[in-house]
Amino acid sequence: MNYIESPKNKRIKELVRLQERRIRNREQVYLLEGRRELERAIQANASIQEVLFSSKYLSDHAKEFIDDLLLQNKFKFSELSKEAFKKL
Repeated sequence: MNYIESPKNKRIKELVRLQERRIRNREQVYLLEGRRELERAIQANASIQEVLFSSKYLSDHAKEFIDDLLLQNKFKFSELSKEAFKKL
């Protein structure tokens, strides 16, 4: 699992660019927000490139969900600092 602390990190900058529709459409990459949307994407067998989260914002239930996903070892995970997460 990666840890991204700086909001100026290259990966964060790439993700911020996805706020523009034309970039999302060109790259065919979309950001989902929240446990429920992630669950729906998993159930739909969507291609999930990376799961980003900040432990500062996770509820206890969401922490359990992330822990379960980590155990499955199916996805790339990156934990973000509070500042990096706010940038998104």
